[in-house]
Amino acid sequence: MKITARDIARLISSADPKFCAYLFYGPDIGLISERADKILRQFHPSGDDDFAISRLSGPELAQDKTLLSDNLNAIPMLGGTRVVILSGEGTELTDSVKLALSQMNPESRLIIQARNVNTRHALVKLCDGAPQCASVGCYPDDSRTVSELATQILADCQISISSEALALLTSKLGSDRLASRHEIEKLALYAAEKKKISSEDVELMLGDGASIETDALCVAILSGDVEQFSQQLARLQLEAIQPISVIRQLMSLFMVLMRARNASGQADLQALNSIRPPLHFRMKPVISRQVSLWSLDQVRDAVNKLQELELQLKSSHSASPYSLMGQNLLGRTLRARRLNYRR
Repeated sequence: MKITARDIARLISSADPKFCAYLFYGPDIGLISERADKILRQFHPSGDDDFAISRLSGPELAQDKTLLSDNLNAIPMLGGTRVVILSGEGTELTDSVKLALSQMNPESRLIIQARNVNTRHALVKLCDGAPQCASVGCYPDDSRTVSELATQILADCQISISSEALALLTSKLGSDRLASRHEIEKLALYAAEKKKISSEDVELMLGDGASIETDALCVAILSGDVEQFSQQLARLQLEAIQPISVIRQLMSLFMVLMRARNASGQADLQALNSIRPPLHFRMKPVISRQVSLWSLDQVRDAVNKLQELELQLKSSHSASPYSLMGQNLLGRTLRARRLNYRR
C-alpha cells in the first residue's frame, strides 16, 4: 500500500497493526535508514535484540530465495516480535519479497531498505499493491523539510531558535537527511545549557570555511563567465575546498533566486530585502541582476540538478570528484551565459 507524504509521519510514529511489512525506498539513503530504524524501535526499543532481529542482504537472498521466509517464520528465542531487516539495491530482493508476502507470518515484521529504486521498479509496484505492506518513498530534503527537521529536533531537546537563525541553519544544510540530522544534533549539544540558538551560534558551529572562497566561483557561474569559472575552480581545487561545500553554497543562492520570484513567476526585487538571513553585500548586486533573468522553472531545474549532483558526489567512487563537479557546473555556467548575453 502506497503511503502518501502527509501520512508518513503518523506511520513511523505509531505502527499500524494492519501492516506486517514496510518498504523504504529512494535516493536518500540517510532518510531510508532513519525511517526504518524508527519502525524497528516500535517493536524493539533497543534496536539490537539478536534473538528477535535478523538482518539480511540482497546477495544472501540471491543464493537462497527461501531464506527470507525462513527467517520471518522463525520463533524468537526469548519471545517478542520477530523482525527481519532486508537491505539491498532492489532488483535482487523482488522475488524473495514476493514469496514472503504471499505467506507472511502475521506475528513477524519485515522492514525493507531498497536503495536506488524508483516508483517504476517491480519491487515498489509489488509493495504498493500489497495491502499488508506500507510502501514509503524517501527523497532528498528541500528547505521546508530541513526546517521542519531542525524545529523537531530542537523542540525535543527543549531548545529555542530565532526565525533568522533557523533560516540561516536551513541554508547551510544540504539535502541528505542523515548529514542534516548530524549537524542539527551537534548544534543542539552546543546549546544544551543555554537552551537558545542565535544566528551567531549557527555561524560558529556550522560556519563553512569555504563560503568566502567560493563566492567568486558562484558569481562566475551565475554570470555565465566561463573564463572566470575555470580560474576560480582551479583555485578552489588547489586550496582543497570540498566539492560538497561548493555545491551547497551555489544551491543556497539558487534557493534565494527562487524565493525572489512571486507567485506568478515574475521577478520581485523587493523580496530580496526580506530574505533571511540577509544576503551578503558581495552577493546582493549579483542576485539582484540574476533574479530578472531566470524564470521560476529554470531556477527550479537548477536546484534539482544541484541536488542530484550532491547525491552523485556522495555516492560516486570517482577518483576525481572535482572533475565530476567541474563538468556539471561548466554546463550550468554555459546555460547562464545564454541568459546573461541574450539579445
